[in-house]
Amino acid sequence: MQEQKYAATYKIGNSIVHIIAPDPNMPKEKIERIRREMREIGWEIWNELSYEEKLKINAEYENKKVEIKEKAEK
Repeated sequence: MQEQKYAATYKIGNSIVHIIAPDPNMPKEKIERIRREMREIGWEIWNELSYEEKLKINAEYENKKVEIKEKAEK
């Protein structure tokens, strides 16, 4: 079996996410269609969250933005 090569790998909590780079010969129209589908799926997931979960995620994001800004200013 051939070993899979990943463009990037992230560990988020207990999950491992492998990013596979698109085929460099893929038509731009297909890339745009895939991006559009991914965006739609992301919004579907977001819309399934409760109001409280959305507030919590937004607060965590804001805290991370502040931390990054503070680090950049040092």
